[in-house]
This record gives sequence, C-alpha cells and structure tokens, in this order.
Amino acid sequence: MKILLVALEGFTAAAYEEARSRGKLPALDAVAAAGSRSDLRFPLADARVAMLVSAMTGTWPDQHGILLGQSGDPVARLLHPIRDSDRAQPALWEPLDAHGIACLSVGWPVAITGRTEHSAIVAAGFGHAPATAADGPPDPTGFIHPPTLAATLADCWLHPREIDPATITALVPGWAQLDLAVDSRPGLVGAVLAENVSRHAAFLELMGLRPWTFATLCLSLPGEFASLERSSHTMGDGLLDGLAERGLPLLDAFLAAILTRLPADTNVVIVGIPHAETPNAPGFVLTDGPAFDVADFPGNLKLTELAPLIWNAAGFGSNSLRKGIKKDYPQRPFEFPWLAHADHRPDQHGRLVATAAYFQKMPEQVEKSVNADIRCERQFRKYCNNNRGGQKFENTRLKLSPV
Repeated sequence: MKILLVALEGFTAAAYEEARSRGKLPALDAVAAAGSRSDLRFPLADARVAMLVSAMTGTWPDQHGILLGQSGDPVARLLHPIRDSDRAQPALWEPLDAHGIACLSVGWPVAITGRTEHSAIVAAGFGHAPATAADGPPDPTGFIHPPTLAATLADCWLHPREIDPATITALVPGWAQLDLAVDSRPGLVGAVLAENVSRHAAFLELMGLRPWTFATLCLSLPGEFASLERSSHTMGDGLLDGLAERGLPLLDAFLAAILTRLPADTNVVIVGIPHAETPNAPGFVLTDGPAFDVADFPGNLKLTELAPLIWNAAGFGSNSLRKGIKKDYPQRPFEFPWLAHADHRPDQHGRLVATAAYFQKMPEQVEKSVNADIRCERQFRKYCNNNRGGQKFENTRLKLSPV
C-alpha cells in the first residue's frame, strides 16, 4: 500500500481555509471531504531549518542537532551552510529504506546521507539558481542520490530565465514597467517559481520511473510567495499585493498532477508547515486513506508527530505513537538501524541523541558561543521550558545526553 506525504512550507491553516472557502484548491476536495484535518504546531517556527528537520525526523532540535541554517567552528568563529553529516537523526524515509521499502524524497534539506539502498532522493537546492545567473542550471549531481539519476533528472531543473514572461505577468502584473536592473522582485518571484517547478518535475519523473511505496515532496512556494508579498509592502507600490493568492492555481495544479496518479487505496498526507515569518500561526494536516481513523483522528498534532504518523501508516511503530491510526491496522516492530555518528546513542525510546563527545569532536557543528546563535538559543531555551513537561533548560548550549 502506497503512502504519499506532500509538505507545503509556510501554508498556514488560516491560508488553507481561506483558499478552500473560495474554491481555490479543488485538487484537495476529495482528500478534505473523505479524510480528517488537524492543526499542526511547532514552538520553534521561527527557526526554519530546525522546523523542517524536525518534520522529517520526528525529533526536537536537541536530538537532531540542527537549529540554524549554518554550522561552523566556534574556535575560529567561522560559519558555513549546514551539511548532510550534521543531521544526527534518521529522516523519515531512511528507516523505511533500511527495512527494504522503496522511497522517493524530493525537496527536503540535508537529505542525502549515502546510506539508503532502495530510495531515490532529490535534496533541497535542486532547482535553486539566482535569477541573475548568466549560465544555465549547474550540475545537479550533488543534489541527487543515487548519482546515476542525475542525467535523467537534469532536464527537470528549470532556470529562472527559462520562465515564460506571460507566467511572470500572471503572478506580477506590473513587472514589465519596472527597471529590472534596480528592482529585483520579479527575479525573486521567478527564482521561487523555478525552484518549485523543478522539484515538482523531478518528483513526477521519479514517480513514473522508479517503483515506490513511500513518496514525499516538500514545496516552498506558498511560504516564499507569502514572504515576498509581506516584504514588498515596505515599497508602497503594491507590486506584489495578492501574490500568494495568485500562486494558488499553480499550487493546485501541482497537487492535481500528483494526486491523479495515485492508486485509490493510497494513504495521503498533505501538510501545511508553519513558517518562519508566521511563527504563531498553526499549520495543518490533511489525511485520507485506509490507515487513518477519521473518527478518532486528533485535532492537534505536534510537528514531531508527523514522522511517526507516516511510519505507522507504513505498518511500523509502537502503540504509544499510533495517533490517528486504525487500531486494527497491521503493525510490526520498528527498529532504527541507522546511526549517523559513533557519538550518537539511542535513548530509551530508540531515538538517536547526540552526546557531549559528538559536539567536542565535530568542529563544524555550531556551538552556542557563536554570537549569531544568541536569538535562536533564547528561543530554544523557551521551547525546552514550555514543551518538556516543565523541565528547566539549565544548559546554555544544546541539551546533551551523558557520554
């Protein structure tokens, strides 16, 4: 039985309800009518990368080890973008792969570890290119696993300059009157569009090319368009007013192209993930399929409960994590055979937790002494105090388990 997870980054519950009430997302009508809907919350919604990695691992940042989009050497006080090796917890497709289940994953960050044998992965960054880049798309090999798929997926990478001007006009009606050497907003819209079209094209290509049981796609278009619209308000010219709404037909077309290809008994999960610019606004979860108990599905889910939901829909997991799953749905014990580093140890629940030795031996892991981390550290302390049963967060660094 197949399982599909589509994550819509930055698509809040309020935005979804407004779009549905106006008939803007007909592709989701069947899922919404037959399935269930829940709010989705995460207390660190202003830490974008931490939020996405928590969604794909089912763990909090003190377990998966990623809080910011940068990592670095606290001694040299130098930062660099996070690497796949910085992630200390298995992504939701990796334990499934270890049990021989074929998976597809497109659009998620720090996604490629090289440890999967039955999965095709296209990491976030595929399709991303500056709108001003003179050359065509770069070599996609570094974003694809296995690398042998690079030649097949190369044509899926859309460069912003390849976008039809009429498409940009539909999204930004007044862009033709701008001096593009001065105003970069149409180029930013084009870059977001190109990246999401590239992800979607790669996902459809893989769906038709490879056998799969679990498939997931992360799209950033809703949140990116909403973010550009909000930031453009300071210009006072209304150029991007309504951009998020004008992007809805495109989002609906993305979803329709995927959902119409699925077998009737597919377990479908559509998720609107909270966004860094709307941290207090909940996201949403739509579920439909034979694994889910519509009558008993919880009205609220934490972001870290998303991965267990998928694992249970795949027939794995434990009774303590079976929220929203039918009680008679087949289930077998689930093991986590994936270990990122020798200095990560399973806790009492079988989840990997970074030890102090990990942070001492990994100079590329950002420590909280880096000045740029101060604001996120405060947010992290607040999260720990509010979401761990009242336990106090005494350490000013990432919470570590004993060595």
